[in-house]
Amino acid sequence: MSTTLSAARSAIAARAQEFLSGAATQTTNTTNLTDTNLLQHADGYWSESTVLFTSGANNGLARRIQTYTGTSSTAVLYSAVPTTIASGVSYELYRRFTPTDIKNGLNRAMNVAGPDFREKVRAVATATADTLQYAVPTSPGLSWLVGVEYQNFTQSGQGDWPYIRLDPSQYEIIEDFDGSLSVKTLQLRFNPQTNRLIRFVYDAPLGQVSADADVIHLDLPELEWLYTQAVAELWRIEASRTSDASRRSALEELARWDATADKLRRQMIQPPAQAPLRRTRFTVV
Repeated sequence: MSTTLSAARSAIAARAQEFLSGAATQTTNTTNLTDTNLLQHADGYWSESTVLFTSGANNGLARRIQTYTGTSSTAVLYSAVPTTIASGVSYELYRRFTPTDIKNGLNRAMNVAGPDFREKVRAVATATADTLQYAVPTSPGLSWLVGVEYQNFTQSGQGDWPYIRLDPSQYEIIEDFDGSLSVKTLQLRFNPQTNRLIRFVYDAPLGQVSADADVIHLDLPELEWLYTQAVAELWRIEASRTSDASRRSALEELARWDATADKLRRQMIQPPAQAPLRRTRFTVV
């Protein structure tokens, strides 16, 4: 399981604030966004919000909304975008926190993720019956191999079979080292079935994200913690920049989301998995 910054941003925004994702229903100009399907709120409701265009010629551009009129379902931007806003162009509306705020909150959550949550990348090899050795891929770029998964058969009509994590007693990692090059080989201790997939699971600290396509490699339960912690970080940011009148409510939200993130973290912390067996062979050259 993995996600991108753009998908994570939507998920976090939906938890932290009023968030809307839609598509323009009319071709207007470079300052007006009209959506008669979703923009049916009271006048002024989306004023001072941020719109992010997610398709079309203005894809990736964010603008502040100056005024919003519910009767015409139209938001007027403070500053024009380069190209006319066309019908069918998708957009996202952020009422409180901007997309930049959410990216910063997400990266701050990643900073506090360790050591309990770490990035996981999977590389795949195809098994063949009576073949017990497979080259360990190096393409993920993460040096620490933490486990091997095997595609498990459940039903003959099921196309995407689930994976099981192999116990270290079912395989070992053989490393050939000649002083300048290290080649790792997976040695299975059972006979696999042809066309079943073998997945190599690699591990590394979570990295920062900046572009929409940047990938976050976490499994689904850990992603839920990351989203929750990111919301807490957003309220921490809000508390640091608001006036005294609003700081109290921001601090209350911060405490609530921090407590939820801490509960999720404690629920998901598990003893470290048993490391793969490893045997190193040195070659004299």
